[in-house]
Amino acid sequence: MCKPVLTRIPITWAPGFHCCEEAVPSLAAPLFLFHLRYADLGSGLARLERTRRQPWVSEDVGRHQRLENMDWKNMLLAMAGLPRTESTLDNRDERLTHWRQQVEDSAQTRLHDLYRLDLHLSGTELWRLPDRFVARV
Repeated sequence: MCKPVLTRIPITWAPGFHCCEEAVPSLAAPLFLFHLRYADLGSGLARLERTRRQPWVSEDVGRHQRLENMDWKNMLLAMAGLPRTESTLDNRDERLTHWRQQVEDSAQTRLHDLYRLDLHLSGTELWRLPDRFVARV
């Protein structure tokens, strides 16, 4: 996904901080954001519980953030069943180039939408993180 990371000016965020009014999504910087709540069932369920209790919850946006526990668990189980593959996650990685292009293409038709990119793009494989992302303990 694409989330603005640095800014020099005040910005107006869309819910979920995926987009802002002042910028068009750009994937030019070699930065990575990993949504780790999809990697652990317990922490994902705890996050859902916290999100459901937020006083600013709106029926108009963010329904995917308030799934029922069993729906969340089934989604994670489905993800865990995807085929696994190796990845370099660098500019030589054709799979990454493909997905980045899909995100950028999705933004071309959403320049005036609240979410300026397609938040429903989903992978078809689980990519092993390259060693450079793994902490050495």
